[in-house]
Amino acid sequence: MAKIINWRKIESRIGLIEKVEDFYLEDKHYYLLQINFGKALGFKKSVAQMNYFYQKGDLIGKTIVAVTNIAPFQIGPWISEVKVLTISDASGNQLLVVPEKPGIEIGKTLNI
Repeated sequence: MAKIINWRKIESRIGLIEKVEDFYLEDKHYYLLQINFGKALGFKKSVAQMNYFYQKGDLIGKTIVAVTNIAPFQIGPWISEVKVLTISDASGNQLLVVPEKPGIEIGKTLNI
């Protein structure tokens, strides 16, 4: 069993996807997302592989949840500054974790 960590150290915020670009790495299709976190953080980039359920146009304007206080990490030529929260279906395809109701302020911190 995993040890309990200090959850208060994890910072998750609401963001709004404003731009999506395609890129391929080793025959895998990824999206480079530009996410607006408002006055709290401004714009951050995230690399995600969620093209099974989402076309680029489906993602633009989508409100998402992301972990925002992690060290940047590299995927291929891109740096991912935040980690968008997803859940895998039975085949491993990624679905976004999204707020249940619209209108939540972007940049807002989640209560964990």
